[in-house]
Amino acid sequence: MKRLGFIVLFVLLLGGVFSPVHAEKAGTTGGETATTTSEEVKKEAKEAVDKALAYTQEQKEAYKKRIESKLKQYDQKINDLKAEASELKGNAKAEINEKLELLKEKREAAYKKLETLKSKSDQAWEEIKSGVDSAMEELKKAYHRALSYFE
Repeated sequence: MKRLGFIVLFVLLLGGVFSPVHAEKAGTTGGETATTTSEEVKKEAKEAVDKALAYTQEQKEAYKKRIESKLKQYDQKINDLKAEASELKGNAKAEINEKLELLKEKREAAYKKLETLKSKSDQAWEEIKSGVDSAMEELKKAYHRALSYFE
C-alpha cells in the first residue's frame, strides 16, 4: 500500500514538476507551442495509477499461485508421512501422531492465512503477505520436525 502511494505521488510530482505548461509538440514549426492541459496531466496520472494497480494485482496473483502450489506439495508430503506412520507401533506411533497433529494445525493455519489474503483488496494484500510467509515458515519447520522422526 505504501509503495502504491509512493508511485502515485511520484507520478503526480513528475507530471507537475517536469511537465511544462507549454511544451513543444512534435510536428509544430518554429516557435509554436502547445499547451499541456491539466486534463492531460490527470489522464497520464490516472494511467500510471492504473498500471501500478495492475502490477499489484499481478504480483498478488503470482504470489497466491506460488503459495497454493507449495501447500499442495506439503499436502502430498504430509500424506506420505501419514502412510509411513501407519506402519509404526506403540510409543513410536503415538509420538509421530503428535507431530503429525501439530503439522496438520500448521497446515490449516497456512490455508487460513491464504484465504485471508484472497479476500483482501489488492492494495492491502502486502500487509497480509507477511502473515502468510510466517505461516508457511511454521509449516516448513513442523514438517521437518516430523520428517526427522523417520531419519
